[in-house]
Amino acid sequence: MKASKALFTLTLMTGTVITVSSPSWFSAWMGLEMNLLSFIPLLMQSPQSTESAIKYFFMQAIGSMIIMFLIMTPMLISSNTLLLCALAIKLGAAPFHFWLPHAIKGTSWLNSATLLSWQKIAPLSLMTFTKNSPIMLVLITASAIAGAWGGINELRIKPLLAYSSINHMAWLCTLSMTSMTTTAFYLTIYTVLIFTMFSILHKTNHMSQIWSSSRTSLSTMLSLTILSLGGLPPLTGFLPKWTALNQIMIFSKPMAMVLVLSSTLLLYYYLRLTWVSLTQTKTTHIHAPTTNSKTWLPIIVSTASLPLITAWILF
Repeated sequence: MKASKALFTLTLMTGTVITVSSPSWFSAWMGLEMNLLSFIPLLMQSPQSTESAIKYFFMQAIGSMIIMFLIMTPMLISSNTLLLCALAIKLGAAPFHFWLPHAIKGTSWLNSATLLSWQKIAPLSLMTFTKNSPIMLVLITASAIAGAWGGINELRIKPLLAYSSINHMAWLCTLSMTSMTTTAFYLTIYTVLIFTMFSILHKTNHMSQIWSSSRTSLSTMLSLTILSLGGLPPLTGFLPKWTALNQIMIFSKPMAMVLVLSSTLLLYYYLRLTWVSLTQTKTTHIHAPTTNSKTWLPIIVSTASLPLITAWILF
């Protein structure tokens, strides 16, 4: 079982690398398919995850069919509308985002983190080859609004992170039209924060398990990571958003305003969650997760960006 998991993980990463470094659309499509067929066995680790795997496969197959149709029709491969819609389906960007919060519910924490971070790299790299078009602005605006508004009344952790991912996709899609370096930097920091959340929450199914725990350090670490994911200064998540905002302001000031306002709404329900976690009376919980050195390390990484920001300003 461990050998097969290692094999599928290797082919998953290989498929992404093939797509990113592909010289043609056909080889890029092959990389996407290798990535998809490697991730499905990793998703199907339990009966509860079968439904999520089917939903994920169905939506990814639709996106792949559209891309293959465009490849087979040379006159349409330059059509940004169909290509961007296909990539938006694969990314889970709005208005094609409805499958993502539902598909992520039954996955394990490691697969959830992979789905929200690594699986975004290949479609996002292909999006950088498309020309700027009105449909791109529609995808960005819809993702910013849907990601911020969708998590307002959500208390389950995985769908909440899925809506957060949709909002972050608006930032990444905008950056893909301005700077590849900033896009890679933003996606790297986001990936670190997502896997940090996994390191804290991998033994829980609901936030109340941590908030009801007598271990105040665990809820504090979760709160800091959530706020960092929301981009609250001076935490790590603020650094990529600040860098991205400098790029986006040059590209489009109205788009920068939309992204900032949506992130403010995103940060509002993050602050609401952390306020509850820090003020709620702690009681002993029989299933409360424990804290160890493996948990502390990523927390330090995700919350210690103040020296980085200082260095960024000075140098």
